Amino acid sequence: MKNCKAAMLIFLIIVMIFTKTSTSEALTPESEDDKKFIIVIVNNVNFSDLQTMEHIRKLTNNSYVSLMNTRGATGYNAASSYATLGWGTRAIASKDSANFATLNDENSLVYFRRAGHSLENSEVINLSINRLIAHNSIGNYGAIPGALGEILMQNGYATAVIGNADTDTAKDRTLGLIAMNQSGTINYGDVSELTIKESANSPFGIKTNYKFILEKFKNVYDLADFIVIETGDTSRLNNYSGNLNNSSYSRHKTQILLEIDSFINYIFNYINNNSALMIITPFPSNVDLKSGARLTPLIFYLQNKEGGILTSNTTR
Repeated sequence: MKNCKAAMLIFLIIVMIFTKTSTSEALTPESEDDKKFIIVIVNNVNFSDLQTMEHIRKLTNNSYVSLMNTRGATGYNAASSYATLGWGTRAIASKDSANFATLNDENSLVYFRRAGHSLENSEVINLSINRLIAHNSIGNYGAIPGALGEILMQNGYATAVIGNADTDTAKDRTLGLIAMNQSGTINYGDVSELTIKESANSPFGIKTNYKFILEKFKNVYDLADFIVIETGDTSRLNNYSGNLNNSSYSRHKTQILLEIDSFINYIFNYINNNSALMIITPFPSNVDLKSGARLTPLIFYLQNKEGGILTSNTTR
């Protein structure tokens, strides 16, 4: 595992936990019943930010931790980093090719018109799956869109995604790139406007609707085995930062991190002892990018494991 690139390392950890391979014995919980793997995305932060959060700081003490290099196939952009995490190699993606939507009658027809087949057992779909496939077919790294989701579904494990990083003018549902299968579909979840709410004092006048996300999480917890949650507000803050002075930025950031910390603590206390919890930052903040700090944090918790350092040849 020490020789794996960061994205492949994450990919292998998830696959090993579900498929019971012999190389996963050091990480796999003793019981194989009712396994869950939950990823919570806290984007555009660094380890220093995470260590200001009380519950995450305590969690880190008993977790595997790492710094990740999630550079995509064409350089650094956030969507490609999300895709790289889900496909195990450098990928090509954009917000336009991550056009995820919660299923309804209208977009079901759009999907059928574009993909040529009907949907079964899917609540979230990528309406731009063909564009995503076309972009990666000419890439240099052999990325297979939906690789992780496809492996999980082929082995009988259900997937779910909840949340978004939408602003007032643009949709950002790139979390779906991590969990989708090769058809661009995900079994359960919600990425719609219901996962956010109006908030006059928040960046873009929008904030994450944690009450709705928690209820949705509890609804899918018994149904899905692999669940990805986008907290969203750190991404909105990062995109809005050019409108803020240092004092306003710090004030917003402190409040956002407090709310995320409380949310993650709830998730941690809700999941069963056989569940794995991973907190990841797919892409650095604007501030970190300017300073050249392009590695992002990963925290990986397993019940009854002491944790340690995960390393790779790209992050040393």
